[in-house]
Amino acid sequence: ICVYTCIYSMRGVCIYMCIYMYMPVYMCVCVYMCVYMCIYTHIYAYICMYIYIYVYIYIYRYMCLYIHIHIRIYTRIYCVSIHICIHTHIHVYICIHVHTYVYMHTYMYMYTYIHIYMHVYICADIYTYICICVHVCIYMHIYVCV
Repeated sequence: ICVYTCIYSMRGVCIYMCIYMYMPVYMCVCVYMCVYMCIYTHIYAYICMYIYIYVYIYIYRYMCLYIHIHIRIYTRIYCVSIHICIHTHIHVYICIHVHTYVYMHTYMYMYTYIHIYMHVYICADIYTYICICVHVCIYMHIYVCV
C-alpha cells in the first residue's frame, strides 16, 4: 500500500493511493486502486476525485480475467464516469462504458444538464479466425433550462 500526497500553491490537495494484492501462482488477484482528489479554493469550490480499480484474476495458465473500473466524480460540474472492462485471456472481451453528466447552476436562473451515455462492447474470438462482435450504444440527452 502506497499513499502519495501533494499540496501545491495552497489551491489543491492531491491524494494518490495504490493497493496491490497478490496470491499464489495460478490464482493471482491483483487489485490496483488509485484515488486522485483535488480541492480548489477559487470563487467556487471545486472537488474532483478519480478512482481507478484494476483487478487481475489468473485461473490456471490459460484463463485470465481482467476487470477495469474507472470512476470520475466532480462537484461543480457533477460528472460520474464509470468505465468497466472485463477481459479474458481466451479472447472474450466485454466492455461497458457509462457516462453520466449533471450540470447545475443556481444563479438568477436554474440550468440543468443531464447526459447519460452507455456503451457496451462484446467481442469473442473463436479459434483466432472467427470473431463475434456486438456493439450496443445507448445515448440520452436531457436539457432543461428554467
